[in-house]
Amino acid sequence: MMRWFARGGLLTLCFALVACGWHLRGSSPDDTARLDGMELHLSTRVGTSELYREVRDALEGAGARLVSPGPGVPTLILSDERTGARAITGGRRALVRETELRYAMDWELRDADGEGLSNGETFEQVRYYTAEQERELASRVRRDQVLLELRRDVAQMLATQVGTRLSREP
Repeated sequence: MMRWFARGGLLTLCFALVACGWHLRGSSPDDTARLDGMELHLSTRVGTSELYREVRDALEGAGARLVSPGPGVPTLILSDERTGARAITGGRRALVRETELRYAMDWELRDADGEGLSNGETFEQVRYYTAEQERELASRVRRDQVLLELRRDVAQMLATQVGTRLSREP
């Protein structure tokens, strides 16, 4: 008899969890910051680099339609990007070092009238990785991979922030 109550209780708990997940679906900040069908101009002062491509892909993934500049079109400006690395562990002669890689990207957002919705904001990310002195090429490849991950993370953060700010506009 107790076994049936335990199974019934477990089944009820499972249904409750499933129902909560279904109810909460679509209520995340990412869904409210979508750019579905919104026209946006992407401008850059850093050239059409990997940063530009990552941000473009993130904006399009969020539903934005990237267009040429024009009246009534908000503009996202990629102002600058910076990286810096420093050894965290290990001395000059250490064979393996833990390295900190810091990435920062400056950006501005202007609304359809050219008014600033943000003025010179910066997103920054930090990651740690190990580098081996004797495997310089492998360490350089690992650094490039970590830098790409940082760029992608910042691009996703930027797409969410743009969606949030533009959704507040009348």
